[in-house]
Parts: sequence; C-alpha cells; structure tokens
Amino acid sequence: EGASARKPRVSDESFAVVAQTIDVALDSHDMTAKGAVETVTSPASKKPDEKNEKEAPGLFDEGEPVRGSAADLVYTSETGRAVYTGAGKEQAELRQTRSAGYIYADRITVDDSTRNLDAKGNVSQQFRETPTKGADAGKKPSMTSVTAGSLVYDDAARTAVYVGTVKMKNVEGMTEGDKITLFLGKEDRSIQRLVVEGPGDNVFGELSGGYEVRGDRLNYDAATEIYHVIGKPVLVKSPNKEKSGCVISRGPEVKLNRRLNRAEWPPGRTDAVGTDELVKCDVSIRKPPAG
Repeated sequence: EGASARKPRVSDESFAVVAQTIDVALDSHDMTAKGAVETVTSPASKKPDEKNEKEAPGLFDEGEPVRGSAADLVYTSETGRAVYTGAGKEQAELRQTRSAGYIYADRITVDDSTRNLDAKGNVSQQFRETPTKGADAGKKPSMTSVTAGSLVYDDAARTAVYVGTVKMKNVEGMTEGDKITLFLGKEDRSIQRLVVEGPGDNVFGELSGGYEVRGDRLNYDAATEIYHVIGKPVLVKSPNKEKSGCVISRGPEVKLNRRLNRAEWPPGRTDAVGTDELVKCDVSIRKPPAG
C-alpha cells in the first residue's frame, strides 16, 4: 500500500492517471506516463450544448467510469488523443465494472474529441448490447464478445470494423470470418446490421435453433431478422423436420429467415447442386483447418 501511495498521480475533473513516472509539459499539458499505468475516465458533468472532452468511447456505457491500464500512456491534450501500449504478455486494457465491458489489445488509441477508438494486436472485446429503438426495443441487454487482429470504431458512422481471424459470439450464436463490420444503432448500442466477409469459403456461423452456415459473405439485417449468405456454394446445416437428424443443403445463396425459422433458397437450386444430404446433427460443416 505504501509503494502504491508513493506513485505519481495527475488528475483533473474527469481524468486521473497513476504510474511509476509521469511527465507533464507545462505549456501544452501533454503527458507521458510509464510503468504500471492506471487511468480512470469519469463521466464529467457538463451544461447543455457543452462539449464533454473526457466522455467514454461509444462502445462503453457513458454513465460509468472507464478504467484503463497499460505499460505506457501518451496523452496529447490539444487533440484529446490517448495511446495505451502494453508490454510483453501484459496488454493494454480498457474496462467497466457494472456493464462488464472491456477491450484488451497490444495497443489502444482513444480520441476524446471524436469518441473514436482503434485497437491493434490480439484484440479481445466484450460489450453490452442495449436496444432501445425499433423491433428489439425493450429486450433484455445482452453481451457480445469479439476477438480479432484489429478493431477500428468510428462513432460518427456508428461502425465497428474487425479484421484478422475474427470471431464473434452473442445470444444469436457464433460467427467467424476474415472481416466483420458491425453497424450500431444511432441512439443505442444495438447491432442493426452485420457484414461478415471471408472470400474462399471462410465465413462460418452457428445460429440458434441448430443451424450452421458456411460461405464467402454473410449479411444480417436486424429489422427483417434475415441472414443473407452468398458462396460457391453456400452450405447450410438445418434440423430435419420430417426425420431425426439434420440436413446439409447447398446453393449459390440462401436467406435464413429467423422470424419464420426457415431457409429460403432460389428456384432451381437442386438442379445445380444436387439433392440434400441427411446427417447426424453432431456433424459440422465448418471448413477444415488448412494442412
């Protein structure tokens, strides 16, 4: 406790930094912190129409402090840019307690003025999806987790773009691809659209109800609750309603209608790819690993 109490500490109304060493430029108020860096960004009180320079990024709950940790921190006062960098196995981290939201990465950059966020290297994220508008309004908040090589969040566009062996899990199931783009609600943190890209049959999804899908591209629209998958071909595993087991179906594209719980194929599908295949439901259509 004594050693921790002796660490330098710098703070203002909404931002506090503790580290082994902290250098502050008196003219610009720029700051460099090194060694066991810990930060707390608190929701700052503000008047109507007054800009809050220390707001939490849009991927976090705005009413709760965001705690950060890193090996190094570089903060530029004029631009409101904070760069958290990890060292070795100790990654940079941003997290909230009540919402259980977090981001781990080798490097995290937060822009206070735009509320944008950029994370690079072994990204692991969890955020609470909170629908308040549209068809999902009133639904219980649920958690979404994502792992990827990098994340770029643009608050004005309300998009989160993940690249590099991306895997996403939520209440709907699990989705994998080379790139995943989330389009969030303008007034809440709900997923309005989802685009998964993986040319070369690298898109895979496990959906509730016993469905699996594989292809090159997947588009999900929350308003219609339809997954539109394109591939060469698309593979879908679905429960067999007439017999025990599951059915593997193939085609150039498919629409999985979650509202009606059915797969909608284009006309003439079986003429091009052949008949469906009856299998045990523990058989997966996931693409085998290379080699």
